[in-house]
Amino acid sequence: MTVSEQEREAELPERWSAKGKTNVVLRLLRGEGVEAESREVQVPAHELAAWWRQMIGEFVERYNQAWLLERHSHRTPADVRAGLTRQAA
Repeated sequence: MTVSEQEREAELPERWSAKGKTNVVLRLLRGEGVEAESREVQVPAHELAAWWRQMIGEFVERYNQAWLLERHSHRTPADVRAGLTRQAA
């Protein structure tokens, strides 16, 4: 093991914080390869994929429940969808 590899291992957290996971997922969203990122942060690719799925799922949930969209008269996407479902029924 080279000195740089030892230094990198010393820098990696034993337990990942939410901010650390977010930074890794954002790098994946920017197009970095999963395998390369997995090797760099020494986390299995399937675990990185789980972080990615969790982050995207939380974003979708927050978007649908909390974001007010001007094009929908400042209503949330969930409210618009519920109104359209009622109209169709």
